Amino acid sequence: MDFNWGSDNAPVVFNSSGELTKAADFSIATSFTTLPFDEMNFPLVGGNALDANFGYSAGVFTAQEDGQVYTFDYDMDFDRSFISETLEVQWLVNGVSVDFATTTNSSFNYVGNFTTPPLSSGDTVLCQAKSSLGTYDLDGVLNLLGVTPSLVTITTSVAQTTTDTLLGTLRGELGQWDFLKGLLTMFNLVTLPDEDNPSNINIEPYGDVFINNPDSVELDWTEKIDVSQMKLTPLTDLNKSTIFKFVEDEDDFAFMNYKNSVGGHLYGSKKYDASGFTILSGEDEIVAEPFAATVVKPLMSQYSDFITPAVYSYNPQDDTSEGFENSPRIMFENGIKTLTTCTYSIPAQNGVVGNASETQFLQFSHLTDIPTVTGSRDFHFGECQLVSPVGAPVNSNLFNLYWLPYYNELYNPDTRIMNLKVNLNPSDINTFKFNDTVFIKNRTFRVNKIDYKPNDLATVEFILIP
Repeated sequence: MDFNWGSDNAPVVFNSSGELTKAADFSIATSFTTLPFDEMNFPLVGGNALDANFGYSAGVFTAQEDGQVYTFDYDMDFDRSFISETLEVQWLVNGVSVDFATTTNSSFNYVGNFTTPPLSSGDTVLCQAKSSLGTYDLDGVLNLLGVTPSLVTITTSVAQTTTDTLLGTLRGELGQWDFLKGLLTMFNLVTLPDEDNPSNINIEPYGDVFINNPDSVELDWTEKIDVSQMKLTPLTDLNKSTIFKFVEDEDDFAFMNYKNSVGGHLYGSKKYDASGFTILSGEDEIVAEPFAATVVKPLMSQYSDFITPAVYSYNPQDDTSEGFENSPRIMFENGIKTLTTCTYSIPAQNGVVGNASETQFLQFSHLTDIPTVTGSRDFHFGECQLVSPVGAPVNSNLFNLYWLPYYNELYNPDTRIMNLKVNLNPSDINTFKFNDTVFIKNRTFRVNKIDYKPNDLATVEFILIP
């Protein structure tokens, strides 16, 4: 469904440990003051003793990534003069106290540990202290008894990115109905209650329900109407043209480049032209929202067998490309492909070891086969020129498979509509199914609407099946 990490949403994984010690005594003020540590033992990064993963500066740890977790194990010694006063110490996670302690002893060993919940980038962790008269010190040197100076051991990590992580971020705002509605539109699906279990809803393509359904029956209603009232009229409540398309991702460089190169045609779309019916007018759009079409092409022109979904944005100002928060896509899994024109490298990331010379990849596309062959199917609506060497356009697409049977019934010179009063009883209504057909005076009709009132004639809208 997603084929990039979105803008600024690349997976990050690390697990780092380090220590902080106090090189010199630090006087505790009479108001809460952040405790600084000035001897750092962190892994070297770029020659610097401070690992950027910790986000440490002047006593404050700032989360560098969404989902970052810190574990603190601390052992701090505080001493005061012989004057009696009160010391208060606390750790704060994003401004909330998590480990508060207070004492009036002349010496105090503040020891413990805690782990933060997953933090958002920019959240902070720090330790504060205050003394009522300002005579307490945080010990920072080895004393004559050889006691270790105040020490804080820190481990910080970001868990690997998972499906749940992504669904909670990039896909978190996509509603379940929006997702289902897109599928209903793509495949022209019909929802009907399950006759055997009213708690279930059967979802099937229109053609399987109304046209090629072996369970539908033909009902003879000839004796239930006044045939003298039969009046067939042309079905004019139709549009002269209808375009079937997907959401347009304006940041999708490959899609927009294709559109601009072929005079505005939308990759994966289909325009149904009914201009031959001169009495029709108007245009309509059927959009498979929230899904977008996906151009598939070689990753680079010289690597003809490295064919992948092209889902990226492009900045012509500095000739760079990157991921973006794309609309969801639906594709076939074409299987594992072996490259002959090149190899590629995979950096170590997300808990997986890298590979410097990979020759295989798992291919996805809107087609069942690349290159296309006789019988290939397409998850897009219409035929369009494919990027070489993906293959020739295929006819088994969404429109021809799922929408054309429906349109062939409606857009036909012999299609007519008729409204009649029909003498229907409760038994007729109880057993009637809209995928049944009705036989009236040597003609077969499909029922479009029924306005039923007990003890009265029902008003029924019929469509003559060509």
